[in-house]
Amino acid sequence: MRNIIAIACFAALLLGAWHSSDVEPWMILYIGPDLLLPFTSAIAAVVGVLLMFWHRLTGWIRSVWRMIFRRKA
Repeated sequence: MRNIIAIACFAALLLGAWHSSDVEPWMILYIGPDLLLPFTSAIAAVVGVLLMFWHRLTGWIRSVWRMIFRRKA
């Protein structure tokens, strides 16, 4: 729950919902493992899916490339 509140506060700060006088400096500076681990987990999941389908992805890109840039006979 604390992660969600911290992320919401940071997002509101970035979007300009609060005035800078309402935000204490320590709210911005603290990025601990409780905030960082969910992001790294999501990044690892995306990279894992890319690695599982890398061969098919590169094959699809190669076939599209060859279809677009076909040599004329």
